[in-house]
Amino acid sequence: MEDRKGQLFNFTQCSQPMASCCWISQPAQVGTRSLFADKRTCFHKGNFLGNNKVQKNCARPGFDLSKYNGTVKSIAAPETGGFQSAKNKANIGPLKKEAFSDVSSKEKDVLNQQLNETNNKGSDKSRRRKMTQVVVVGLSHRTATVETRERLSVPEPKWQEYCGNLKDFCPSVTEVAVLSTCNRFEVYFVAYEEKEAILEVMQFLSSYSSVPINQLRKHLFVLCERMAVWHIFRVAGGLDSLVVGEGQILSQMKQCYQLSCDKKGQAGKVLKKLLNSAVAAGKRVRSETGISKGAVSISSAAVELGYMKAPFDINKSLTEASNCIIGAGNMARLLVQHLIGRGCHNITVVNRSYKRAEELKEMFSDVNINIWPWEGLMDVISTSEVIFTCTSSSEPILCADHLRGILADSSGTLIIDISVPRNVASDVKEIPFVSSYNVDDLKAVVAQNQARRRKLVQEAETLLTEELNIFCNWHHSLGAVPAITRLQERAESIRAEELERVVSKLRDLTESEREAVEKVTKGIVNKLLHFPMVYIRELEDIEERSITLKSLEALFKLY
Repeated sequence: MEDRKGQLFNFTQCSQPMASCCWISQPAQVGTRSLFADKRTCFHKGNFLGNNKVQKNCARPGFDLSKYNGTVKSIAAPETGGFQSAKNKANIGPLKKEAFSDVSSKEKDVLNQQLNETNNKGSDKSRRRKMTQVVVVGLSHRTATVETRERLSVPEPKWQEYCGNLKDFCPSVTEVAVLSTCNRFEVYFVAYEEKEAILEVMQFLSSYSSVPINQLRKHLFVLCERMAVWHIFRVAGGLDSLVVGEGQILSQMKQCYQLSCDKKGQAGKVLKKLLNSAVAAGKRVRSETGISKGAVSISSAAVELGYMKAPFDINKSLTEASNCIIGAGNMARLLVQHLIGRGCHNITVVNRSYKRAEELKEMFSDVNINIWPWEGLMDVISTSEVIFTCTSSSEPILCADHLRGILADSSGTLIIDISVPRNVASDVKEIPFVSSYNVDDLKAVVAQNQARRRKLVQEAETLLTEELNIFCNWHHSLGAVPAITRLQERAESIRAEELERVVSKLRDLTESEREAVEKVTKGIVNKLLHFPMVYIRELEDIEERSITLKSLEALFKLY
């Protein structure tokens, strides 16, 4: 808490009202345009902005500090009490009355009265019109090393439990989903008050990973509203992957959607629609562009790295070497496939589940793949020259203490770990004649692939933009739903009242004739309301929609 408070500086000059905020730490890496031009940024590259930038972004929107220029001396200083201490003891909240402890009693009364008016003014109306915000908080291979990523990594079977715990910890979050892979960890959530929700989520991530928040935020990126949706679509399309166009991320995004929509999931109306749209957009990108044709995966990049390093590290080619794969999942299957493609036939698979290893062997029946039980792991390692690890273990399965005696007489061993959390401890590099690599070492291998795919990325982004506009139009239309509902209720109330006034004149009508009158009056009302409702739903500009809704409420007294 003290560290975070220290990021906010005292100030004495107040020039203009506070603005709402959109936080982002890595704009250039997600294809953003000038996000900072609209003065909506108060958290950039891991640091709170200081002095004038703080005063323009960190206080309650609508509170005009310019009226008190030279009077409010340290409204954001830690010692003034101007912070709301949440249950996590690290949430910077709305300004408190006690914040003005260094002014006279008379001035304090005036300031507190103004603050109360600002906090309460139009709160009911604004809440009715306020739209939920989509937010992404996360880190990836672009912003964090594998050491940091594995601290936040969550195994797929625990995604639902993790989201449940996060939602319980963060009262401002209404919907949440998580995507955790070897190259990224991202939390997708929906909130009405995004600033409070972001701070709560960051504190939860810090608590879960045991990484101090001042260290963690250096690696986090935070995207709000349209940019958050754009990022999710790029992820599903494989455009933000270490290996551009790789297909595994789409299946992972689909799994995220399915688990979030399950009974134990924490996705609501907005996230369900968003994740479903992301999966559909990812499929469309792959079917309508050539982005996935010839694309390398993490596994194929690992084989390519082994092909490049083997002559130098073990003094023979990858084709001639004895290859061991630890694990038998999807990544192991791709490793076998690409090793065979490179002409390797001396392949051994070791896995905890012997049955699953047998299933992997059956997929490649034309190649003689050796299978060993887990108990024989060290025996296989002692005779292998190239070792690939790709298990879901949360702890390292190979460390220096295990390998030093086994590999002491080795002329050279090449180990490539593509798991997150890592399967190979960092101290393995200290063993003589052992060369150890992890997923971060694959970046040089995939650089050529990305250069070749720049044109395909542009084509894919054109398609994703279409999908982005469709979702954002739908999401914006949700903000008009309460007003449209009240308008319909108002119109129905008037119709029913007017019909009630003439009911005595309709006594001679039969039951079917009464139903016809009921039907035709409802039809007239629905047709009169149809075009205004369609117009409101299709408004893309948020400010224009807000003005239109206010006018609608005033015209029809929808309070």
